[in-house]
Amino acid sequence: MLVTQVHRRVPDELSYLRGDATFIGLDGYTKFLKKNWLWEWLAGGTKVGGSKDAIDSTQLSSAHQYQRPDADYLHYDPTRTSLTGTGFRTMVSKLTGRWRPIVGLSGYTPGFETNDVGFMPRADEITSHFVINYVNETVTKHWRDREFWVGKYQNWNWGRDNLANGVYGNWFAEATNYWYGFGWGGFEARVLDDRKTRGGPLAQRPSNWNGGIGLGSDNRKKLSFEASIEDFESRDGSWERGGRISIVYRPTTNLKLELSPSYTREYDYAQYVTTIGPHYVFSGLDQHIFELGTRADWTIKSTLSLQLYLQPFVAAADYHDFRELARPRSSSYVPFAYDSNRDFDFRSLRGSAVARWEFRPGSALYVVWNENRSDTLDVGNFRLRRDVSALRHAPSNDVFLVKISYWLPM
Repeated sequence: MLVTQVHRRVPDELSYLRGDATFIGLDGYTKFLKKNWLWEWLAGGTKVGGSKDAIDSTQLSSAHQYQRPDADYLHYDPTRTSLTGTGFRTMVSKLTGRWRPIVGLSGYTPGFETNDVGFMPRADEITSHFVINYVNETVTKHWRDREFWVGKYQNWNWGRDNLANGVYGNWFAEATNYWYGFGWGGFEARVLDDRKTRGGPLAQRPSNWNGGIGLGSDNRKKLSFEASIEDFESRDGSWERGGRISIVYRPTTNLKLELSPSYTREYDYAQYVTTIGPHYVFSGLDQHIFELGTRADWTIKSTLSLQLYLQPFVAAADYHDFRELARPRSSSYVPFAYDSNRDFDFRSLRGSAVARWEFRPGSALYVVWNENRSDTLDVGNFRLRRDVSALRHAPSNDVFLVKISYWLPM
C-alpha cells in the first residue's frame, strides 16, 4: 500500500499552484501454474485541491483538457476547488519458455492527477495490449541469441474515442562471432486524436507506418560500432528519416572513447501552431535535427576515475503553408491567412566532467563541472557549419559541484 501527500502554504502570487495533493494506491502480484505465470495489478485514487485558479489550470492543462468542446463526458467548471480521479493497471505474463505472451489493460479517469509527486503525461485514457515474445538463448553453430516480439495495441479515452490502433514488432539476433542485428517496425490505422488541437475538437490522425534496422559489431574488440537507420511515412504526406552510428574505441582496458553522431530529417503536414477564435491553425513543418555525443571514460585506478561528456545539438524548423482544421473529427484542412514568423534555429552545447575518488571503502569524493550553452535564431534554414561554429559565442550557464559520501560503520 502506498500513500503520498503534498501540502503547500501558497502565497497569493503563487495561487496557480495546487495546495493539496493526495494519492492512495494498492498493488500486488501472484505467480501461478507452477510459478511460470505472473499476474500483477495496481489500483489507486487521487485528490487535488487548491484555489479556483489552481484547479482551473489543472482542468485546462494538457494532461486533462476538460475544455474540449466536443467532449460531452467532461464537465469543465472554473469554480472548482478540488478534482478527484482513479486509475488501475493489470497485466498477466508468462515468465518461462521460449514463447512468452503478455496481456495488459490500464485506465486513468479524466480527473486522475499525480504530477505533484511524479510525472504523468496525460489522464483520460484506457490502454490495452497483447504481446507475444519469443526468446531463444540456446547457443548453436551460428547463433548465440535470437529474440523477437510482436504486439497489438488499442487505446481509448473515456468518451470511447479510439486514440490508437496498431501493431508493432521488434527483433534481435546475435551470431557466434558476437556481431548482432536488430530491427523494428509497425503500422497504425487511422484514429482520432484528442490532443492535436490543444484543447479544441477531435481531429483525425491518418494511418502510418514506421520501421528501422541496425547492425552492431563485437563490442569485446578495441574498435566496435553500432549503426541504425529508420523511416516513418504517414498517409497525409508526413515523413521522417534518420540515422545514427555509435563508434567505440578502447585503446587500453581502462580507457573508453565513444563518438555518436545522429541526423534526422522530417516533414509534418499538420503541425499545430495556435488557436485564433474558432480557428485551429496548423502548418507544414520542415525540420533538421543533428546531435553529436562524445564521451570518454578513464579509470585511472580502482579508486580514481574521470568521465568527460560533450554534446553539440542543432535543430532548425521552417513553418510554411498555414492552414486550419476544416471540421472536427477529420483530417481535412483549408488555407488560413497567418502572418507570423514561427521559424527557429536552436543550437546548444552541453558538456560535463566528473572526477570520482574513493578515498576509503564506501566513501567517495565527486567533483563535477557542467556547462550548457544555447541560443536561438528566428530563421529556419539548417546550416551545420554555421550553427556549430556559433556555439562558442552562445551564452553559457556553468555549474560547479562538490559532493562527499562518507560511509559510517554501524
